[in-house]
Amino acid sequence: MTRIIVTLIALGLATTAAAQEQKGNLAPIITSMGLGNDSCGSFLEARRANSTYVGASISGEFFYSKTGMYEQWMLGFATATSISRGKEITTDADGIVGWVQNYCEKNPADNLITTMHRFFMETQK
Repeated sequence: MTRIIVTLIALGLATTAAAQEQKGNLAPIITSMGLGNDSCGSFLEARRANSTYVGASISGEFFYSKTGMYEQWMLGFATATSISRGKEITTDADGIVGWVQNYCEKNPADNLITTMHRFFMETQK
């Protein structure tokens, strides 16, 4: 059931994106919740503060750093987009995070959902 819901949400995002792209607009008009609303600058600041530290296990519980939460959000977005498009992603997790970091350094005011949309538009055709 969860897979169906994720697929439907991702399909809705992809459909909205396709409609906007036909109008010449790369950034779809969507509703975004959670970390996707954060700016590239916030992501970069977390990377600088935590380097590549993802999280730690304390007394049997795993706690993610902010960097880890951003990365997990990106990978979840990538997975949902892959499902909705019915296509494999042609890079690994490090490739996605590296692309996002490079993009964010040039576009610190963009939010992460726009950044991930651009990742798919530019690298996963």
